[in-house]
Amino acid sequence: MIGRSRTLLAGLVTGAVIAAFVVLAPGSASGDVGLDDPPPQSFDPAPDRDGDPAARRPVEALLDRLSEASDEAEARQLERMIVYNWRQSGSPTVDLLLSRAAEAIEDDEFGTAIAFLDTIVELAPELPEGWNMRATVYFRIDEYQRAINDIGRTLSLQPRHFGALSGLGMIFHRLDEKERALSALRQALEVHPYLPNIEPLVERLRIEVEGREI
Repeated sequence: MIGRSRTLLAGLVTGAVIAAFVVLAPGSASGDVGLDDPPPQSFDPAPDRDGDPAARRPVEALLDRLSEASDEAEARQLERMIVYNWRQSGSPTVDLLLSRAAEAIEDDEFGTAIAFLDTIVELAPELPEGWNMRATVYFRIDEYQRAINDIGRTLSLQPRHFGALSGLGMIFHRLDEKERALSALRQALEVHPYLPNIEPLVERLRIEVEGREI
């Protein structure tokens, strides 16, 4: 029974990790960050530039709607529009590098991805998604402090980046920092209530940190 429970937990955590840097996705401008606190993300297709005009609405308004989404289908649609906005740098060069970095991550070519992302954060340090995607790569190669640093940068630019928040929660979970993991994942769910696989993990952490309700 214990072995089966561990297997189920491993599956849950793996699913949460895959969903975590949802936008494939921490920060101060200076580097190391201690967040009280806030991954790998799947690169879901975003709307075309000439597609749904709603995709180009201000991202903050979309995030407001996401936090109040009435069901998962609405949340997924809003998520795609938000991710689309986050990936628009205003520079064709940076947009191309983002696309190449995403392909490299999908192919598990992490060295190549980091090379692209190093260039992106140098060319467009104000773009949250560059930092978040690099954090994702660092997470995948177990460079957790570097991932935390980049998540900090992401959140300094976009505090409601649900991918970065959930990614940070998963890092703290792996580091067995349960209280910080719980705090970060709760923040992620406040922004995106329908993040896959996160809510069951939050409930498990809540019981471990706060105890069972009487």
